[in-house]
Amino acid sequence: MNRQQILGNLGRVEPLGYTPSGTPALKFSVASNETIRRNGQNEKHTEWFNCKMYGKRAESIAPYVIGGKKVYVDGPTRIEKYADKNGGADRISTYVLVDTFEFAEKKEGSGTSQSQPPVNQQQSAEPAAAGDDDDWGFGQDGL
Repeated sequence: MNRQQILGNLGRVEPLGYTPSGTPALKFSVASNETIRRNGQNEKHTEWFNCKMYGKRAESIAPYVIGGKKVYVDGPTRIEKYADKNGGADRISTYVLVDTFEFAEKKEGSGTSQSQPPVNQQQSAEPAAAGDDDDWGFGQDGL
């Protein structure tokens, strides 16, 4: 099973864009923190995940996707190859193709979560041809 479930904070959020075929595309990063006990000391460890979301749902949530907000994302990991801009060398990047997106902020003054209804996206919303998504590679622009 190829599936990632991430609860963390939004990091870098790119403006909504469109693939060459006109499909809305949103890309963002999510930071997930954990505490690791090492040599008797607690150490904070942050792991960053690149995420992509396509289709009408990406378009509808784009205005609300703001860095720092707590979110839950779920989806399969994708690996893509691209040519380095400087030398044409092959590079590889990984990302989560987001099927489910939820805001997981807590309401101010309460201990309850203010979760938005999940935004589910079918895997078929990914652009059909890998070459169709060339302008949206994470490795190409350093996200």
